[in-house]
Amino acid sequence: MLLTLRIENLAIIESACVSFGPGLNVLSGETGTGKSVLLQGLALILGSKGGTHLVRTGSSGAQVSASFSVGDNLALQRRLRDLGLPLSDTLEIRRTLPPQGSGRSYVNDQAVKRTDLQSLGSVLVEFSGQHEQRLLMDCEHHRTLLDRHGRCAPELNRVLGAHKALADARRALRRLKRDADRVEEQQEYLRFQLQELKELSPEDAEFVGMEQSLLGLRHAEDLRSGARNAERELYSAEGSALDRLTRAESALRGVAAFDERFGAQADRLAEVLYLVEDIAQEVQGVMRQVKSNPRSLDELERRRRLYVRLARKHGCDPSELHLCVERLEQELEGLGMLDERMDEAAMVVEDARVQAMVHADQLSAARQRAAVRLDAAMAKELGSLAMKQSRFCTALIPATEGERLPDGRYLGALGAEDVVFQLSANPGEEPRAVAKVASGGELSRVLLGLKIALRGGEGPRSWVFDEIDAGISGKAAETVGAKLRELSGMGQLLCITHLPQIALLADTHLRISKRVKSGRTRTQIENLDLDGRVEELARLVGGAALGDGSRSYARELLAAYDQVA
Repeated sequence: MLLTLRIENLAIIESACVSFGPGLNVLSGETGTGKSVLLQGLALILGSKGGTHLVRTGSSGAQVSASFSVGDNLALQRRLRDLGLPLSDTLEIRRTLPPQGSGRSYVNDQAVKRTDLQSLGSVLVEFSGQHEQRLLMDCEHHRTLLDRHGRCAPELNRVLGAHKALADARRALRRLKRDADRVEEQQEYLRFQLQELKELSPEDAEFVGMEQSLLGLRHAEDLRSGARNAERELYSAEGSALDRLTRAESALRGVAAFDERFGAQADRLAEVLYLVEDIAQEVQGVMRQVKSNPRSLDELERRRRLYVRLARKHGCDPSELHLCVERLEQELEGLGMLDERMDEAAMVVEDARVQAMVHADQLSAARQRAAVRLDAAMAKELGSLAMKQSRFCTALIPATEGERLPDGRYLGALGAEDVVFQLSANPGEEPRAVAKVASGGELSRVLLGLKIALRGGEGPRSWVFDEIDAGISGKAAETVGAKLRELSGMGQLLCITHLPQIALLADTHLRISKRVKSGRTRTQIENLDLDGRVEELARLVGGAALGDGSRSYARELLAAYDQVA
């Protein structure tokens, strides 16, 4: 239950602290006094989107806070545990809005995300008002309400999954059929690509070796010249390295008899002589192999260019071109098996259709049972709202779009039927869509009846009704007031109204007014005592012609209600 709501610098409300009680809390006042701002403040507490435009001009920021009693609200207790928030008897929620940038949200002084407030708000307070009357005109909303009433979530989730599986299977089959339409063209193109590659016959590591061979052929003369010079310096030229090393060895041998250390060094030098001679011979061998062959060079250049062109065509490195042959052969083989794959895909589609039909039947049956219960509940509620002659009917109409099922029905993501709330307001008239036949007053009462009929055992303990009495007056207003009074016995109600028939039933009556002081508009919220209620009821009854007659009538209304109550 909402205990208090405190607002600072929100739109035209400079400062307000409002206490609410159990039962029916009525908020009344002239249009434009700030009732909507009060509800906006509560909506912020429950996680609605804020904005700097809500901050009162000239202030350093807005702040809204509210306290709720937790009591035995099990759904709220579970939600607090899920969010990792501590349990306590009282829940304090605070929201700040700076003049610029994003605000902050707190639950019992612990910072939370706005989505956390939304999660808590769904089990704290339920808003109802003229916007929901507009939703009632939307048949898509009817299906949502019926599924909630029938607790059809498990069946609906299975249909969602089956519909997706069927749609995916159909898309896969369509892709294969598109491939089949151009399979001959694809096969011809793949064969052409394979022929090009097979004429080249690329091999693993061939391109790297070819690059090395090309380097040698391009620089053959440089190689021979360099090798010839090296061989001469090492071996064959007068005064070569081998000659000089040989003389050095002889010199060491000549003195080795006097110092054995020179003998060891001479032995080591002899090893170097052998090594130099080997190197010189190897250089001679390589030099003889290096030949200038323009024809071989041209052939390798041509093959390299072919490698590079085909690699660019297939989007790979030239050294990986041999892998493209394997890939193209696999693709060609896959196209040859396309008929078999199409048969398999068609079987998957058929299996998915049968499975979808099973789940669609289960959801349809659950909705039909829910519709019977809802119609019975609405008959009772509308009867108590002075609409005994009216007939409410939940129509399940076969869908006309979606995936075709084996039995000829169409299955959409949300089932095989549309849901339409229908109403016959007068005897003898066939029920038609509520959106087409209900007047404003009837729509208000249908919405109120639905709110009661659809109420779950663990739903929010507080309701907000924003001018749900729009379009009604007289006897209809009395019946709606009685129903609100009845509903307030099940939980706390906050009701904005302009009707005295409803205002006089309040357990707590709040008057919202505004005044201009020092050039600024300020909203004032009063918790009315008996005299205040008389004045406000007199205003609601007499309007601008407020006088003793209106006040007397207001007292009579209150006295009559007290006697009845």
